[in-house]
Parts: sequence; C-alpha cells; structure tokens
Amino acid sequence: MPRYYGGKPLDFENLPEKVRAEIFKEIRARRKLDAVKLYRDATGESLLNCKIAVESLMDEQAKNMSANSQERAESQMAGFHDQVLDAVFRNQKLDAMKIYMENTGSSLLEAKKFIEDLTDRLKVEAGEQFEPEGSGCLGLILFALVSGVLWVSC
Repeated sequence: MPRYYGGKPLDFENLPEKVRAEIFKEIRARRKLDAVKLYRDATGESLLNCKIAVESLMDEQAKNMSANSQERAESQMAGFHDQVLDAVFRNQKLDAMKIYMENTGSSLLEAKKFIEDLTDRLKVEAGEQFEPEGSGCLGLILFALVSGVLWVSC
C-alpha cells in the first residue's frame, strides 16, 4: 500500500522497470541518498516526497526480508548452492560470502550472517566433510626459525 503525502500516492508502479531496478539496487547497497536522487530524477517530485517514497519502499523491503529471510535466501541459493558449499567446506568463508553477495545482492553483513549460520549448521550435520584448518603462516615461521637455529648450531 503506497504512502500519501499532500494527497498524492507515492508508489513505484508508474516508474520504468530500469529505474525501479536501479532504485532497488541502491537501497540494497544501503545508499538511500542515491535512491532518492534516482527517484527525483525520474519523477520530478519534491525532495521531501522522494525521501518519503524511498523510505516507504525501504520499510516494505525490510518487512519482506524479516518475514522469510532464511527461507528466501536458501531458495535463492539454488543456482550457486554447490559453489557456496564447496567454499564453506574448504574453510574459505570470504569466498563463500563473495559468491553469496554476488548472486543475491545482499549486503556484507547479511552474507556474513548467512554463511556463519550455514557453517555452524553444516559442522553439526556434516563435520567430516570440512577440510582441516591450517595453522596459517605461524607454523611456517616456527619451522624456519627452528631450521635456522639447527643449521647455525651444526
């Protein structure tokens, strides 16, 4: 249901699809000001009306996201599910988050939360499939130091 300001409905139905897509993209990227600018350029409305319209869309989007966010996120993963799982099982959370963000348009925070929840769930259900986590470069540094000390003492 659109909001009204000054008796005029503020909805996105009359905007061209390309403009609506750009506005949604800016809102998902948390760039409210850019979304307001796009709306104003497309409609010629006052800045206040454009702000109200974009905020209305943001409120509507937030309600939709909170209603079934986990269910929707899992259904969106259908096309790239294997890539995300592979990255998670290789303990490459950043790669998994990147793949998730590119395919869902979610924010970094949303991707981080989703991948962490998925990782926790998978460790319980299929822990044996995870690659062992390495010790990082600390092991290599210690090996070099010990090797150097042994070489000097010989």
